[in-house]
Amino acid sequence: MYKNIDAVVKGEHDPDILYFFIKQSIKNLGKEKRIDITVPEEKKLKINLIFDLEVFRAVMQYIEEFGIYFLSNINKSSDLSKSIVETRPNEIKTAFQNFIDDGHNDFAKKKGYKDYKDLLKQVFSITSQSINADRKEVYGNLKNCIDMIAWFFIYYSDLYNAIKHGSRVFPQNYHKMDIIDNKNETILTVNIDEPYFEAICKDSKKSTSDVYAMIYPVNLLITDSIRILEDVHEIFNFLRKTNKYKKSSSFNYKIIDNFLGYKKIYNEDHSIFLTGVPELDKISSGEPILYAKISIKGNTIEYHISNKKSIEYPFSVRFGQDYSHSPKPGTKSDLKISSSLYMDVEQLHNMIKLKELASSHNNINVLFIDDKTGIKSDKMEYGGLNFPYLPLKYDVKVIKFLLKLKKITNEIIPTPTFLSDSQKEILTSNINRKNWTQAKAKKVLDNIKNNKKDIVSFFIKKIYPDGTELEKQFLGSTENLNSFGLTAFNENSKKKKKFNIKDLVNKDCKIERTFTDPNKFIEGLKSSLRGNNINSTIETKYNDEEFGMQLTVELNEEYWYNEYIVLITIEFRNKTQS
Repeated sequence: MYKNIDAVVKGEHDPDILYFFIKQSIKNLGKEKRIDITVPEEKKLKINLIFDLEVFRAVMQYIEEFGIYFLSNINKSSDLSKSIVETRPNEIKTAFQNFIDDGHNDFAKKKGYKDYKDLLKQVFSITSQSINADRKEVYGNLKNCIDMIAWFFIYYSDLYNAIKHGSRVFPQNYHKMDIIDNKNETILTVNIDEPYFEAICKDSKKSTSDVYAMIYPVNLLITDSIRILEDVHEIFNFLRKTNKYKKSSSFNYKIIDNFLGYKKIYNEDHSIFLTGVPELDKISSGEPILYAKISIKGNTIEYHISNKKSIEYPFSVRFGQDYSHSPKPGTKSDLKISSSLYMDVEQLHNMIKLKELASSHNNINVLFIDDKTGIKSDKMEYGGLNFPYLPLKYDVKVIKFLLKLKKITNEIIPTPTFLSDSQKEILTSNINRKNWTQAKAKKVLDNIKNNKKDIVSFFIKKIYPDGTELEKQFLGSTENLNSFGLTAFNENSKKKKKFNIKDLVNKDCKIERTFTDPNKFIEGLKSSLRGNNINSTIETKYNDEEFGMQLTVELNEEYWYNEYIVLITIEFRNKTQS
């Protein structure tokens, strides 16, 4: 007789019970006669399917059991039994989604730990005394195992709900599948020689009803379920022992390649998984890249799509098959966010808002809008956002002020990456001003553009005598326009002529080699740029047929500054020099 309920849980809770029940169910899969009662012949197929799916259903329940026990230990509750009873299935799903989104450390900090490693250390009682193996390896193995369990549970959640709530799963006797194009013409016929089922699912990631049909191979589902069962059993027992004896031993785990060896084909409402058909790769291998600008309304991100990249549409969007966290129909979209600030101030402001939204909302909706046709779609899977470090050179208040000017004037304003002292003064003196009119706002912007500064950016291109390009690299920029000059000697006139940067715009100058070591020249120029005190002058013959250098200058008139781009092409006579 136990003293209290907590003692019952600690004494009787056994991860082996459901595990061995599932193992028996797996063994029963091979039996020809599983129905021992009188059943109409036309219903036997569906009943046998339920026998098959019972393995999957029990594995998902087993994962829930592990998840509840895992979270209860994480919560540091003194009453383990109460914590187990009060932990809801949605909490498991939220935790697993955090792991899939690589939010381990944020999850751990919200639970009162320093980071995810600290969480694993305390929950699994990992100490140098208790583990002889490399602790770093143990942490990695535990994380990888839990991540794979999380992936499986999230991936199959919609199917699990379809089985639990209303048995919305039906066997299918498919022998072939015709794949048709937009003109309703068959482009490929696929023969099917394994059992399938069709499940009517609801997208559990969305609060609104989004129903789809999932056509899935029975064998694939059972194989995946059996594989993950062993992972759950191993880590569940490991956790149970650490909870009971307060010490750990080594934990080994090997990552296995993604479960899916199938290709997903889909239309608006159905998805089907097929295998062993190389022709499918030709149909669905394309991943078109378009460009997007983003806007945010509540917890919805709107991707406004264009086929051309510009300062207004600065983000790359790659569309491709979604194999990640959902078997539902549709396309996964990955929004590639560059750390470059080459974007309109409105897009930068939305990026700042988006980062705040992602950190405060678990459920972010995504809407795709084709700005050319106006067509909207929310059928595409949100592929996740990466947030690179944005090298903001100026305060967010400046960005908000420029956004205000943009909205008043309807003028596209690039994100400032360089401001002259005069431009800074103009912004500072107007940033708190009220009662704006379009004329006043336009006057401020005109004043900013009239106070641009000149900068010079240097690039080096290395080539071999046959014209093959070795590499091209950016050396740096300077505000000192007079820091670089060219003094050339014309053999015909016997006179020297001095050129500065502005004189050389849109001119090609072929220069005879005046140095023996090209790398030494490049390093000298780099060193000067780092000190922002360039005093480099090339004194040479020019327009020589046998040149060692070629110098071109282009003027790039940016919104905030004028940039003179100096490209110095240097010929490396042999590979030992490079």
